[in-house]
Amino acid sequence: MTLECRLCNGQLLGKPILILNSMPRAAQFFPEEEDFDSDHGIDLKVYQCRDCGLVQLCQEPVPYHKEVITAATLSGSARQFRLQEMLAFVNNYSLSGKSILEVGAGKGEMLEVIEEAGAVATGLEASEASVSEGIAAGRNLVMGYVGDQELGLLHDYSGFVSFNYLEHVPDPCQAIRRIFDYTSNDAVGLVTVPNLEFLLEEKCYYEFVADHLSYFTEKTLATAFDTLGFETIESKLINNRND
Repeated sequence: MTLECRLCNGQLLGKPILILNSMPRAAQFFPEEEDFDSDHGIDLKVYQCRDCGLVQLCQEPVPYHKEVITAATLSGSARQFRLQEMLAFVNNYSLSGKSILEVGAGKGEMLEVIEEAGAVATGLEASEASVSEGIAAGRNLVMGYVGDQELGLLHDYSGFVSFNYLEHVPDPCQAIRRIFDYTSNDAVGLVTVPNLEFLLEEKCYYEFVADHLSYFTEKTLATAFDTLGFETIESKLINNRND
């Protein structure tokens, strides 16, 4: 365990700002019946950085942290919301016909939405099974993790998107630097993460899970990108202030 900030390597406050006892060891961990007697929860200790303010867990990531795992499919109202979001993104920043990289793409369902909005989409995903399924469905997916040194990607993407993925990454600073390296000088991005302020205001403490290592506010998310070569153009709350 380290008491250095995941983002800026600054010092964390000496004591946790929140301790949650007997929490699930991972959101995707489901013990078998024969394991019930020996299975015990873990204590989540939530710290805050003195320097950049990022709230975070100080523990090892879950084994599957590189992969996008979700039980939901992008359909109905959720797909329509994302399509409108992508149409605005593509139109506002003149991305029609240009290349957009999705970081943490899962099976690539969002790639179809990006292309419907008029851009050329590529997805980066660490799960071999998800990449195989996505490619079989005709989606342009590359297998890899944003923290890897070498990826089979272009180095001049005009845009990038990442939807509720950065909070899973053990080293968000490294991930943002990789995104910077693989995008053009005038690239624009759209990033969403869970909203820490909403979790605290609504007392949604069950949303603190071992899978989520960083807990961003609008301010700390902007700080993360602004200190690593990007410039924040706009910040807003979406999904009923959840993100």
